[in-house]
Amino acid sequence: MLLRLFILILGIGIVRFGDTCTKRKLGGWQSSNDDTLQTEMVTLAQQQLEATSDLSSQPIRVLSFQTQVVAGTNLRLLFIVNEQQQCTLQAFKPLPYTQLPTQITSFQCNNVTEQA
Repeated sequence: MLLRLFILILGIGIVRFGDTCTKRKLGGWQSSNDDTLQTEMVTLAQQQLEATSDLSSQPIRVLSFQTQVVAGTNLRLLFIVNEQQQCTLQAFKPLPYTQLPTQITSFQCNNVTEQA
């Protein structure tokens, strides 16, 4: 009985210590400063704009970039194109050992005036 209680307390302590050290919500979306991943997402956004709209050559202004660690990494880029369209691009980056490319899971744009 005491051994079970000790294991339970130890397990809770490890979870709390790990959460305190990382300062992250487990499984939640986190702002990211990873320039490599953000650059990859901007490139995907430009490719998506080329394929779906006439805004492909317009400047992109990044509003936010977030990641979510799952069995791989979910990526979310919120950006404005030519100060006219606010867009959200979501993608999934598989674990490195799979050697699979990042896949777009969602892409949506709305007029900036519709966002207000």
